[in-house]
Amino acid sequence: MYILPEFWNFVVEIYTKDIPEAKRMNQYFIIENIIKYSDNIPIAIPFWTLFQNEEYIDLIIHTFTKNSIVYDSRLKSFVFDQLPSVFLGIQEIYKIINDLFPNDQHIVDNYLIITRVIQTVKDKHNRDNIDDICDLFQRI
Repeated sequence: MYILPEFWNFVVEIYTKDIPEAKRMNQYFIIENIIKYSDNIPIAIPFWTLFQNEEYIDLIIHTFTKNSIVYDSRLKSFVFDQLPSVFLGIQEIYKIINDLFPNDQHIVDNYLIITRVIQTVKDKHNRDNIDDICDLFQRI
């Protein structure tokens, strides 16, 4: 399993500066190596890199999710089966929290960021399916 505490910073970099700038980050090289050499290894994203309120975790894990969001309490991380699931899973995490707490500006902002990043990735590479993001990262 890979634990990627800097993944959200990478997403924000794509959002604020676009993909070519994000490619300069160390996180890009880690993701690139995961894509090339470790396709089927789960990826963990620590909850504290996405939000600070631990009470949100229970809400997320007790809500039916399309992307089978799993939480590992020992690692204090959300665990995804592969890289494309990370993008869609984080988007769904923010959507769940945003639906329940629409006044949490941090969540609203981050939901907007991940949604726009996913759309940017799709638009920039004419992809209809975010599952193709692994191929996308190899070609960027």
